[in-house]
Amino acid sequence: MIKYTLFTLFFLLFTFSSCTEKKEVLTLEHVKVSKLQLEETPFDIPSLFPKGCCIKDSFLVIFDPKDKDGFLYIYNKEKKTLLNKYGIIGEGPNDFKNPRFLFNDNLQISKNTLLIGDVTSLYSVNIDSIFSSSKKAHYIQTEIPENLRLYNYVLQDNDSILIVNQTRDHQLTFYNKLTHTIELKNYFEKNRYLKDASDFCHVMQIYDAYYSSNKERIVIAYKNWKQIDIISTSGKLIKHIYFPNYDYNKSKMSLDGKSLRIEDDAHMFFSFIYPTNDYFYALCWNNTRTNIKQGSAKTSIYKFNWEGELKDIFQLDKAISYFCIDSSNILYAIGVSEDNLDLNIYSSIIK
Repeated sequence: MIKYTLFTLFFLLFTFSSCTEKKEVLTLEHVKVSKLQLEETPFDIPSLFPKGCCIKDSFLVIFDPKDKDGFLYIYNKEKKTLLNKYGIIGEGPNDFKNPRFLFNDNLQISKNTLLIGDVTSLYSVNIDSIFSSSKKAHYIQTEIPENLRLYNYVLQDNDSILIVNQTRDHQLTFYNKLTHTIELKNYFEKNRYLKDASDFCHVMQIYDAYYSSNKERIVIAYKNWKQIDIISTSGKLIKHIYFPNYDYNKSKMSLDGKSLRIEDDAHMFFSFIYPTNDYFYALCWNNTRTNIKQGSAKTSIYKFNWEGELKDIFQLDKAISYFCIDSSNILYAIGVSEDNLDLNIYSSIIK
């Protein structure tokens, strides 16, 4: 890994209290930028559509929602061997219907437990039980209310609050399991260049985003704007983080009827977040859609603490789609090629 150059990054931060808006401009100097070389690792990856990965103790887990015979691939991290697959997609009594892999590692019940969201419930999956033919490996942790079942990501689950990102007109839905009340929230300002767009178009297209969380914070990283929002799990906006030229795409978007039209030379920014106890890592393209489609774009990883302070930027020598980081700061990444079917697993050490 070659460390080089220092640059100044300007953040425009807005923090909100109950009724008063506090605006603060911060200048973050000497943000460390590092070049990161990814090395191909000898994992056997039969999966054709990997949509995520995570580290659990000595296991690397890869999620492939297209594999109906087992959508969780469990690997020995050190030996690089496939140990087992788990999770049948079907209509049987123990089958999953539409599983979603949740990356909230610090919300797991134990170090070897995964959270899987399905249509009606949140399930905990114990990896150790996967290797025992006599034990059922997944159990219902939380039943999802019927009116919250059309969701994209379940972000947070504790004794009283279930937070859902739905395919609707709001970014987040806060469901209180004790009082059975629902609070709907949006955190963006409606785009003045596309003021006639519907709420649905704003949430699902203009401000299309990736979501993640820990026990106290929710992070929203936007695809079309170089912007990250930090939200408390009680629903309060903590800060907007705007990068320089965050609104680069403002002239690259237009309405085509009720849908959003984005030009090929518009930039794509954030596409994935991996959370750890102390940091969240945001995957950023920062390149045009044309270059991404042609395979000439590479990705970077932005490392933040949960207060939204940028700590490091890692410029990768390849494009990746998903990644995870273990306790030894070893990064495991799923590659992206021109046809988006690069099934290699790469690794590197993040210092």
